[in-house]
Amino acid sequence: MQDKLKKLGLSRTGEVGKKIGGYLYFHKSYLGRFAHLDIESFAAYLPADFEYHIIKVGKSTVSFISCPTFDELEEPIVGASVQVDENGNTKFTPQASNPLLYHHRWMFVADTYDEFCIDGSKRRSCWWKAKVGNNKEISSRIGRKAYWEKLLIHLEVGDLNCEN
Repeated sequence: MQDKLKKLGLSRTGEVGKKIGGYLYFHKSYLGRFAHLDIESFAAYLPADFEYHIIKVGKSTVSFISCPTFDELEEPIVGASVQVDENGNTKFTPQASNPLLYHHRWMFVADTYDEFCIDGSKRRSCWWKAKVGNNKEISSRIGRKAYWEKLLIHLEVGDLNCEN
């Protein structure tokens, strides 16, 4: 499967992490692997009641993103986020009415993550990416839930999850 993923241009940044537009995204359970980035100093500025699941690291900012559907949905829904800059300034962004989605969620975690089926997630990535290809008109829109759901109907999704 790794060869097929690579042919489709799908690979992690190291053992954990997905690069999107110059930002590194990963699940909060891997915070320890990125201790050298001093993310905890940015987290000190978060509201006490803000629950996050995904961390997005930029050059001078760290965003903490709520994504409670990460372990349940193949394409988890991006919730609210708090961005913290290097001076401790924060910017809250609520969840969009047509929310963003994360594709290839297996990239955000290691192969040993056991909250969802990693192999099933990789198979799903191979399946839809092979059908969609590098069509910029489609790829520029699939990050939004409404468009993605319409596209899935046309792709005739089968059961791509692991058997329990």
